[in-house]
Amino acid sequence: MSRIVEIQALVRNGLYYLTEHADDEAMQDGFDIYDVENGILSGKIRKTWPKEGKLEVIGKSLADRPIGII
Repeated sequence: MSRIVEIQALVRNGLYYLTEHADDEAMQDGFDIYDVENGILSGKIRKTWPKEGKLEVIGKSLADRPIGII
């Protein structure tokens, strides 16, 4: 199973945690948690930072706006 499929399954099952910082960043850009979820569910991995254990998912918000989630 690919990493993005694993992450999408976690989101579908509500098994994730959105940090306060991530929520603040999303709100500053005009997004909410549902946009973040949709971005992950519709997205693909664009970049990874293996040493930090991070990756960037690029997808679409509910309003079909591009959204990037790290």
